Amino acid sequence: MSKTAAARVLLVGNDLRDLAWARRSLGPGSSLPAQVEAAPTLRAIGELSTQADFDIALVDLDLPGVGAGEVVSRVRLALPEVPLIALARVNDEVAGLAAVGQGADDFICRGSAEWQSPGRAARAAIERRTFQLRELPSTLYDVRSHLPRRPIFLDRLMMAMRRDDTRGTRTAVGLIRLLDLQRITDTQGQLAAEIFERGLLKRLAQALSPTDTLATLGAGEYGCVIESLASPEQLNGLRRLMRQAFALPVTVPTPRGMVTMQATAVSIGLCSHPQNGRTPADLLAEAERRLRTLDPRISSVEGLAS
Repeated sequence: MSKTAAARVLLVGNDLRDLAWARRSLGPGSSLPAQVEAAPTLRAIGELSTQADFDIALVDLDLPGVGAGEVVSRVRLALPEVPLIALARVNDEVAGLAAVGQGADDFICRGSAEWQSPGRAARAAIERRTFQLRELPSTLYDVRSHLPRRPIFLDRLMMAMRRDDTRGTRTAVGLIRLLDLQRITDTQGQLAAEIFERGLLKRLAQALSPTDTLATLGAGEYGCVIESLASPEQLNGLRRLMRQAFALPVTVPTPRGMVTMQATAVSIGLCSHPQNGRTPADLLAEAERRLRTLDPRISSVEGLAS
């Protein structure tokens, strides 16, 4: 989207009041002057998207004929690179947050301040997605998972090790290998595999502390740096917590409809600094050794345990 041209906005929904609101709120003089087109059904999205490249889509979470919780995922399947803003009911932040978890970039509740002036939220979503897709250096951040890559992972590991040496603390270092991605890519498609991966990584990040580091090291391979480890014995509990996060099912869109999938195998190797190594290379080698010695298979019982 150029700075002078009107944005191209797709409203996914069949409520004429929403269409009138979008055209009025995103008209000349707004934060995001736009041309708004409507897709009243999911099928109509494909017909319109072949005629124009949209800058953003506004998605009614109450789209008729689509099951609860499926709207955003199915729109994301049709428009994989277009930023999405979910339109929720009045004060229904729970539905809005759930939509973000399914792939929306943001949400707006009807009647809120953002509803009165949606241009700012729409422009911010467009700029974030543009930054993620085109401007983040691929050597530093992984566009697919939105996680830092190996250089940042190693930098944060070395910083944590220096803090350990100064404070007498411990840091856990982990390697994780998700063994299902290629199978899902082959059977369900690339987009389904990406949404499945992001869903699992989001749960793993929620299980960790906000100060911990989770990074992408390769296709289906991740690393974590967990500071303030109480004792080396805590590693078994951490591994169990991480496996539980991976054991929960994820519902993803596929060309044949919504499918609920579960990880069946994930290898996790954890070790601690300074007990298991004094350099990043030593710690990663030990984590790799432990990863290879443990059974990667996940049982349904682990998902229930979480």
